[in-house]
Amino acid sequence: MSEVSRARWHTLECIRAFALLWVVLVHIAEQVFPGWELANPTNHWPPLAERIGQLAPFTGYGIWDIPAWLFVNFALAGDQAVAVFLILSGFGLAWGASAQRDDGGVRWGDFLRKRLARVYPEYWMAHLFILAGAFVFREPIQSDISFLFSLLGIRVTPDLLYAVSVPWWFIGLIIQLYLVFPLLWMLMQRLGWQRFALITIVASLAVRTVGLWVFADVVPQWGYVDAWSRGAIFITRLPEFVFGMTLAAAARHTSPERVSAWCRAPATLLAAAAVYALGMVLALFLLGNGPALFLLGAGAFLLLFGLLHPLARVRSAMVAAEWLSRHSYAIYLIHFAIIVVLIPHGTPVGRRLVLLTAVTLAVTVVLALLLEWSTRRAGQAVAAFRRLSRGGKAAAVGAIASVWLLLLGAELWVRHDDPQEVNGWGERAALQEDPRFGWRMIPDRTTRLRWQGYDYRVSANALGFPGPLYPPERPPGTLRIMTIGDAFTSAEGVDTDAAWPRLLEHDLAEREGTRPVQVQNFAITGYGPNQYVAVARAYLPVFRPDVLLVSLFVNDFDDAEKTDRQFQQSIGFGRTSGDSLYAILALGDLFAWVQDRLQRVVAGWRGVPAPMDAVHSQLKVFQPQGAPADGDAQQRVQQRLAELKELAAANGARLMLLLVPANIQVCSPDAVYGPGNHVASSLQRGFDPEQPQRQFAADAAALNLEAVDLRPVLQGQPCPYQPHNMHWTGEGHQRVAADVARRLADAPAASGRSTAALPSGTDTH
Repeated sequence: MSEVSRARWHTLECIRAFALLWVVLVHIAEQVFPGWELANPTNHWPPLAERIGQLAPFTGYGIWDIPAWLFVNFALAGDQAVAVFLILSGFGLAWGASAQRDDGGVRWGDFLRKRLARVYPEYWMAHLFILAGAFVFREPIQSDISFLFSLLGIRVTPDLLYAVSVPWWFIGLIIQLYLVFPLLWMLMQRLGWQRFALITIVASLAVRTVGLWVFADVVPQWGYVDAWSRGAIFITRLPEFVFGMTLAAAARHTSPERVSAWCRAPATLLAAAAVYALGMVLALFLLGNGPALFLLGAGAFLLLFGLLHPLARVRSAMVAAEWLSRHSYAIYLIHFAIIVVLIPHGTPVGRRLVLLTAVTLAVTVVLALLLEWSTRRAGQAVAAFRRLSRGGKAAAVGAIASVWLLLLGAELWVRHDDPQEVNGWGERAALQEDPRFGWRMIPDRTTRLRWQGYDYRVSANALGFPGPLYPPERPPGTLRIMTIGDAFTSAEGVDTDAAWPRLLEHDLAEREGTRPVQVQNFAITGYGPNQYVAVARAYLPVFRPDVLLVSLFVNDFDDAEKTDRQFQQSIGFGRTSGDSLYAILALGDLFAWVQDRLQRVVAGWRGVPAPMDAVHSQLKVFQPQGAPADGDAQQRVQQRLAELKELAAANGARLMLLLVPANIQVCSPDAVYGPGNHVASSLQRGFDPEQPQRQFAADAAALNLEAVDLRPVLQGQPCPYQPHNMHWTGEGHQRVAADVARRLADAPAASGRSTAALPSGTDTH
C-alpha cells in the first residue's frame, strides 16, 4: 500500500494489528478451553444442543462470571480474524493494482513475483525454525513428505491442511488468492465493481454451501468438511477477499474519504452488528455455514472500522499499530509454535496462565524479529553468492557438498549401528491400512525390523496377523485359544515364533499330553480396546475358540479415545518410508539420533526423564491427572469390555483378561534405562503405581470378568523388559506363557469368576 493510501487509511493499520492480536488470543484460549464448534463444522460435528451449550455462561468465577464468559467467547471467536485478514488482503492488492494501472499499466509478472517474494522467504525460514524446535521437542519431521508440500504452500487435503504448524493453512489459501487475483482484477474491470461483487460473492457462497452438503452427506468418508469450510480451496473464502477488493474499487471510483465515512457511519455499524448476529445464528447449522463466515467476517470488519477509527488519530496508538502491522507476518508465522511449547493444554485459569501468556508474547516478539533478521541475512547470502565468480560459486557449492557428504556418512553409520524410528512407527514396514481394524500386518510376509535397539522378524499369515493360521474347522477334541492384544502379544522386540502365544501353544501341548492345542494370535502392535472388539467381532464367530485371551496394557485408556485415523497418522501411513532413498538423503536417522542425545542432555540439566524414557515407561498414566476416573476414557473401556464379554459368551468362549504392567512397575528404572535416567525420581513426586491396575480391576469386577494381574509373574531377576524400551524380552514371554498355561490347565472352567480385584502379588490358585 502506498504512503498516500496509508495516510488515508490509518484505520486499516489498526484493524490489521487488532486482527493479529485476535489470532494470537484465540490460540492461547484454545490451549485452556475447548475450541468453538460454532462456525467450525467437521465430519464429526457434535449435536446442535452441544454446539449451543458451548455458549452457556460460565460459573465458578464469582462476580467475574459474566466478564470471564464474555472475554473467553470473544477470544474463541478469533478465528474470524482470518476473514478480516482476507478483506484487508483483497483491499491492499486491488488498491495497489489500481495505482499501477494509473502509472501506466499492471505488469502481472512483476506483481506476482513481488507478492510471492513477500510470502515465501520468511515462510521457508519459519520452517527451519520449526524444524529446529522439533529437533529438541518433537519427532523429526524433515523426512515427512507433508513437510515438502508445506514448503510449497500446498495445503489442499485434510492431511496437508495443518501440516507443520496449524495456522499455516492460511498461507496455502493466500497463495491461491494471489495466483487468481489477476483474473479477478480483469473480471472486475470488465464487469464493473458492483456487478463483479454481486456475481462472484453469490456464486462462491453457493459453491461453498453445496460443497458443505456434498462433503457432509454424499461423500462423508472423505472427511473433507473441515478443509472445505476452512479454506483449503480458495473459492470457499473468495467472498471475503472480493469484499475487500470492491471496497478498494469503490474508494477509487468515488473517494477514500467517502468510503471511510460510510464504513464508520452509525447506520453501517448497526447493519454490521445485525449481519454479524445473523452470521452467528447461521454458523450453528451445517448449510448455514455456507454464508456464515462471510457475514461474520464482513460484520466484524465494519464494526472494527468504526470502533478503531478514533485510535487512528492517536499518535501513540498508530505507532504501536504500525509496528504490529509491519511485523504481523513474522508474528503470525511463529506464534503458534511458541504457544504450544509454553502453554500446556488445560492450563488452569490463574496467575500461572497470566505469567505464561506474558512470557509467550515476549518470546513470540523476539523470535519474530529473529525470523525477519534471519530471512534478510539469508537473502543477503544468496545475493552474495550470485555475485561470486564461476570459480567462487563452484568452491562454495563444493564446500556445501563436502559437509553434506560427511553428514551422509554419519547417516549411514547410524542406520547400520543404531537405526532410529523415523517418520512414523518402527513397525510400519510390516503394516498396512485396514478398513475394519485401522491397520494390520501385510499378509504372507516376513519382515525384519531394526530400530532403537530392536532387531527381530515378524511373520504374518494370510489374514495379516502374526503366526500360523489354522482352518476354521478344527479336529475333534482340539483345544483352541485366540489371543488379542497389542505389541506385548503380537509381539514387539522378539521374533514371532518367540512370542508368548506361540510358547503357550507348546507349553499347553505338553501339559495336555495327547490333546491337540491351537493358539491363534490376533494381536497387532498398537491395538487398543476399540481394535480388540473389532477383531473379536470379525473372527470369534469364524474360529469359535474355547478360550479368548485379551491382554490390556496400562495405556489402553488413552488408546480407547483415539480414532483409527489418528492411529494411522501416528503410524505414518502415506508418508515417505523411513527406509526410502529420500529419507536417507534427508539424513532422517541422523537427525533423530542427534535429537535423542540432545533431548537427554537437556533433560539431565532439568532433572527430568528424557522424553523417550518418559514415553517408554508410561509415566503419564501414573500421574494423578493421568487417572481416567469416571471420565470418557474409562466409560469407553468399560463399554468395550462389556462388548468382549458379550461376544465371548455368544461364541461359547471363556474370556480371560491379562493385565500387562509397564516396565517400571516390575523393574527398577535403572535396570531398564541405566543410571541417571530421572525416572525413579519422577515416581516419587506423587505418582501412583497402582493406578492403571486399580482402574482395570474395577472395570473387570463390575462386569464379573476373569482378570489376571501379570505383575507377580514378571517380577524378579533378570528384568524381563527390553533395555531402553518398553516391551518384553524373550524371558518375559516365557514367564507369561508358562503362567497362562498353568492357569488354563489348572482351572479350565467356563468364564465368570473374577480375580481382578485381588491385590498385586496375590496368586489366584
